[in-house]
This record gives sequence, C-alpha cells and structure tokens, in this order.
Amino acid sequence: PLFNGDPILLNVYHALMTNPEKYPKRNTKLARKFIDFVSSPAGQKIIRTYGEKKYGRPLYRDAAVAIKLEKKLEGKSETSKIRGKVIIFHAGSLTLPLLKMEKVFERNHPGVDIVREAAGSRTCARKIVDLKRPCDLMFSADDSVIDKFLVPAFADFNIRFASNQVVLCYTNQSRFHDKLTAKNWYKILL
Repeated sequence: PLFNGDPILLNVYHALMTNPEKYPKRNTKLARKFIDFVSSPAGQKIIRTYGEKKYGRPLYRDAAVAIKLEKKLEGKSETSKIRGKVIIFHAGSLTLPLLKMEKVFERNHPGVDIVREAAGSRTCARKIVDLKRPCDLMFSADDSVIDKFLVPAFADFNIRFASNQVVLCYTNQSRFHDKLTAKNWYKILL
C-alpha cells in the first residue's frame, strides 16, 4: 500500500535569482534566461513528465498555478544570442531534472555553460550567506530557507516552479501496518 495526500508531505520548489543591484558581477541576464526557460512551457513539461518512463508516473508537478515570472520581473528577457556561465546552487532532489533542463538549454544556447552544485537547501543558502560564494540562481526544496536566510539581503523574490510529494510505502509485513491511518501516520513513524 501507498499513503500520500497529506499536505505536510508536500514539497514545493522555488527558484531564486540574486538581485542584480546587490550583485552586479553576477550573470543576471543569463540567469534570467535560464529561469525563463524553467518556467516556460518547455521547462515545465520536463518537470511535469520527469520520471514517467522509469517509474510509471511523474515525480514532480509543474507550477501551472504559479505567478508568471514576467509579472515579477521588469522588462523582457534577452532574445538575442547569449553567452556566458550561470552558477546554480540547488536542492539535491532536483539534480536529474535540472541536468535535463541544462542539456536542453545549452543545446538551444551553445555559448552558455550552466554550472550546478547540488546540496541541501540550507547548505545552498549558507554557501551564499556565510561563505559568500558566487551564485546566479538557487533552487530550493524549502521556501522557508529563502525567506529566513536570503530575502531581502540577497534577493528580492522567488518563484514556485515545481512540487512533489513524499509517498509512504509499506506492506502487510510492516510493523504497525494494521494501525496506520491518514490521521496518525506521523505518530507511528516518529
């Protein structure tokens, strides 16, 4: 049996772009181009379908209800040829879908190099806040990390671009399987 559906198991992913006024040496135009791609129909399709072939169902949901990035940013994205490097710190759980996005984005923009570093969301934030490591984008699995550590000192906004949910699996041989319900599952696990 599987158990899912409890809101406490929901994981919402956010992308954060560093503030160009506070970090003028970062590659803001290129970072913005990649974040545009992540939130575009093509990027959202990658998120929405990721894992279907291997697991029979997708591992993430897209951000169809998220506010469009263009409403958060002033102006329009560059449409001309772009070159440069974008440094991304991201939640480890996003490694494979971001790798796929990276390959598609770099294929469409041959002069671009996406450089990703995976870690836990708090570790990613600490790389920016405590270690002062250069970073253009941060993708977090925990939006409280963004609000607690990064806004407003390091960034002005973040966008929701994906979500997934933890599923608890158990069998009839599992301890307490006959007592597990939607209302007490967390008490049994803890």
